[in-house]
Order: sequence, then structure tokens, then C-alpha cells
Amino acid sequence: MEKKILSLLNENYALGLEEQLSLDTPLLELNILDSSTFFDLIEIIQAEFGVTVPLTEIKPDNFASAHAIVRMTNDLLASSAAA
Repeated sequence: MEKKILSLLNENYALGLEEQLSLDTPLLELNILDSSTFFDLIEIIQAEFGVTVPLTEIKPDNFASAHAIVRMTNDLLASSAAA
């Protein structure tokens, strides 16, 4: 999961950056994700992992870093498996 999300972020949002993104890169603080890319990323996550990101999960803390995105996606997968 970590490798896949990090790969998606690097492929789609790290263009032009000198270094690859890491799990702890502050995506929002560095404006790697902004309001327009934010919803594109949600669509990518939903398509890649077969989860629905509910409105209640669309908050800055869940997209602050790749690690936060991994944690949110894992939680969503666990919730859908339990349902």
C-alpha cells in the first residue's frame, strides 16, 4: 500500500521536483497538493483501491503526507471489509 500510494503521488504530483516524494513529505505545506489536485487524488485513490472516500474523510489531516493517505486508505479498506 505504501509503495503504491507513494508511486501514484510521484507519478502525478512530483513532476518538476528535484527529489522524489517520501512518506513524510508535507504535501499540503509544500503546495504539492492544492485544491484542484486534491479532488483528482481522491478519484485516483478510489479507482486504485476500490474504496469510497466519504466527505467526512476529506480533511487536511488525511492528506498532509503520503503516510496520512496510506493510513486513511487502510482505514477505509478495513471499514469496507467489516461491512
